[in-house]
Amino acid sequence: MKTLPIFISILFLTSMTSKETWKLKKNENNIKIYTKDLDNSKIKAYKATTTLNHSITKIKTLLMDPDKFTKWVDRNSYTKSFEPGENYVFYHSIFTAPFPVQDRDVVIKAEYKKTENGAIIEHTSAYDKKPVLENTIRVKDTYGKWELIKVSDNQTKIIYLGYSDPSGSIPAWLINSFLIDGPFNSISNLNTILNK
Repeated sequence: MKTLPIFISILFLTSMTSKETWKLKKNENNIKIYTKDLDNSKIKAYKATTTLNHSITKIKTLLMDPDKFTKWVDRNSYTKSFEPGENYVFYHSIFTAPFPVQDRDVVIKAEYKKTENGAIIEHTSAYDKKPVLENTIRVKDTYGKWELIKVSDNQTKIIYLGYSDPSGSIPAWLINSFLIDGPFNSISNLNTILNK
């Protein structure tokens, strides 16, 4: 079913123009995390913003290398890339969940596009590209976008937008609590890796 990723993208992007406003939830270490209610969904969208002292090229290289995601993406215990193209790559990831919640897995297409002042990397669901695993729940409704904006040759502003419905019987309040720590920890880890 190829229409679901398109639907999720439209749902998310349409919500950006809704009357709901982004609400600041965390502001620490030059990283701001916001959440926003979405129409027809109990799950909130999230936005993370920061400015890193690294070039767009350096950041883009790491963001487009899924095989290194376990080093910096929060709760990512396994990622394997497959079917790479010129400006895109597919990957399969597993995310650990706190007991007694079952682990989740996703199959994603990451696609890179240049913009006038930087780059955009979109993550769209490709859930039917890999068989479902026995011990995980497949996440189908997910979307993410990394916008990289050049500040200077060695400084880049990042705007990271995302939405993900992990499926299964998890209370919405618990899911929404992860929307703050997940992006914050991931960007913190990303900066640590880039600084090495």
